Amino acid sequence: MLDSAPDGLLLVDEQGRILLANARIEEMFGYDRSALLGRPVEELLPEQLRGVHKAHRTRYRVDPRPRTMGSGRELLAMRRDGSEFRVEISLSPVETAHGVAVAASVRDITERVALEARTHAVLETIDATRDLVVMFPPETLAFTYVNQGASALLGYGRDELLAMTPLHLAPEYTRASFDALLAPLVEERERTVIVNTVLCCRDGNDVPVELSLEYPPAAGPDRPRLVVAVARDITERIEQARALSSSEAAFQAAFEDAPVGMAIASLDGGELHPVRVNDALCKLLGYSREELVGQSLSALSHPDELDRDRAAFTAMAEEGLDGYTAEKRCLHADGHHVWVWLHSTLLRDEAHRPARVLAHLVDLRERRQAEDEQIRSQHRIQCLADVRAAALTGRPLADSLELVCRHARALAGAHGAALLRPDAAGETLRVVAADTTANRALVPAELAVDEQIRE
Repeated sequence: MLDSAPDGLLLVDEQGRILLANARIEEMFGYDRSALLGRPVEELLPEQLRGVHKAHRTRYRVDPRPRTMGSGRELLAMRRDGSEFRVEISLSPVETAHGVAVAASVRDITERVALEARTHAVLETIDATRDLVVMFPPETLAFTYVNQGASALLGYGRDELLAMTPLHLAPEYTRASFDALLAPLVEERERTVIVNTVLCCRDGNDVPVELSLEYPPAAGPDRPRLVVAVARDITERIEQARALSSSEAAFQAAFEDAPVGMAIASLDGGELHPVRVNDALCKLLGYSREELVGQSLSALSHPDELDRDRAAFTAMAEEGLDGYTAEKRCLHADGHHVWVWLHSTLLRDEAHRPARVLAHLVDLRERRQAEDEQIRSQHRIQCLADVRAAALTGRPLADSLELVCRHARALAGAHGAALLRPDAAGETLRVVAADTTANRALVPAELAVDEQIRE
C-alpha cells in the first residue's frame, strides 16, 4: 500500500532518523531504500536548511499534530546528486512501541510551481497591458476578473469594477441587445465578435473602443466557462481617420481645382498610365478624362523625347528615383504639340516600394511664345544693323539688296525672298535682287503685277 501511494512517504523517529521510506521516495530522491533507513532526515534537505529544520523538528515534538510543514513558505529538498527541487510536506504524528514517530507525506511540486509561475507571468502581462481585459459568465455578466488596464481606462478601482457588469459601462446596450451580441459565441456560431462602441468612464465621459469578445472552453472540468472581453481605446485611431479624411478631401479639392494639369499615374517600368486626371489637364491637351485615363505617356509625347522619359521613369520604378523634371512636348488632341513643364514625384506604398507617380504639367506656350518673339525681335534688330552697316560702308547696291532679301527670308521662315520693282508703265514687276541661298527658279525674272507665283 505504501509503495503504491502517489506521494513519497517517510516515517521518522523522535531523533529524526528515517525508519521507513516508500518506492516514491526512492524515485524522488534517487536513493535505494536501504541506504535511507537509519539516516537523519536532514540529509534530504539542502545543507543551508538542515540546522533550521532540526530546530523545527525539535519544536514539533512538543506539540505533534497533523499539519502542513512550512505553511506559507517554499520548501526545498535535495536529491542524491545534489540537485534541489520544490516540495510540499504534510506531517502527522504516529504512536509506535518506541514512542511518537512522524509520518511525512512528500510531494514534488516542481511542475506545479512552474505552471503557477507561467500562469502568474501571463496574468501579470495581461494586467499590465493598456487594453481593458475583463471576464464574465454569459449568464450573469458579473465581472470575475478585471485587469489594471480596465481601471486605468475607466477610472474605477478594481474592486468597484468587480461589482459591475458590462451593462454598467456600455450605454449603447441593454440586456437584450448585449445577449444578442453574445449569442453567436454562446451558440458557437462564431469564435470572435468585434464591434466598435463606447464605454462610459467614471467621470461621465465616453471613450470610443474596439470591443473584441471570445468564449473559450473552460480551463478545466471544474472551472466555469467565461466570456473574455478586450477593449482598446480607439480615440487616436478615430482622430487619425478624421485627419486622413480631411487631408484626402483637401487633396482632392486641390487636385481637382488646381490651375495646372495634374495626373496620378501607375508606374509600369518606363511607362506612365494616368489613373486620375483633373480638368486643367484635359483643357491643356484637349482630351476628355475618359480618353486620358489609361493612356500611356508614350502616346502623348514627342518621339524625340521618348528615350529620355522612359529612362527616367524606369529609374523611378527600379531604382527609387524620387522625381523627374523636364520641359517636353505633349500631343494635343488636334495633332499639334504643346510645350509643357513636367514635374513628377514618386509615391510609395506602406512598404516604401514605388507605387504611383504624381505629375504636374504646366502650360509653357505663353512663355515659349514670348521667348520666340524675343528671339525674333533680336533678329530684326540685328538685320537692321547689318543693312545699315552695309549702306554706310559703301557696299554695292546689289549686295545690300541681296542682304535685305536674305534677312527677310530668315525672318519670315520662307523658302526664298526677292525684291521686285515695277516698270515705268506699272504693269510688270522685275526682280532686282534675291536671296542667293534660295532656289532662284522659284521666282521668274519678271511677272505681271496681277500675276501669282505658283509652285
